[in-house]
Amino acid sequence: MTQDDDRWTAYLYRRHRPEEIAAWARSLEFFRFVRAMGGHTVDGDELLISLELDDAVRRIGTGHVTIAGQPAFAYEQEQFGRLEISLHDTNDQFEVTEPTVESARIIEAELRALLQTRVVDPPLDSERCVCPKYYPEIWTARTS
Repeated sequence: MTQDDDRWTAYLYRRHRPEEIAAWARSLEFFRFVRAMGGHTVDGDELLISLELDDAVRRIGTGHVTIAGQPAFAYEQEQFGRLEISLHDTNDQFEVTEPTVESARIIEAELRALLQTRVVDPPLDSERCVCPKYYPEIWTARTS
């Protein structure tokens, strides 16, 4: 499926309206909404950020971590030289909700200096990742 496919659009927006995902995307500077691959992969939607690995980034830790008082899951992708930080709803590991987005905003504010110099965008090079590369219209659209 591709972005121009009606099936893809239906899948991308199955749980959240386009306006909701666009509002979340524009309210976050570094985290990106990533739609689950689905099917037999048993994954879920997430907010994802990818950072170039160095000692400062490694201090975040791996596994279930707390960043600025917010729960997150961090894991190293050593083959790519990255640390991925994933957020999902605390009550449903397959879902992203407004509280998840608020957690991302808090983490972004706390780690801003680190993120500005080490973020890799998009964190997932796929149309499943709602980012300026794949959905530029979200960032160029004007809301009233």
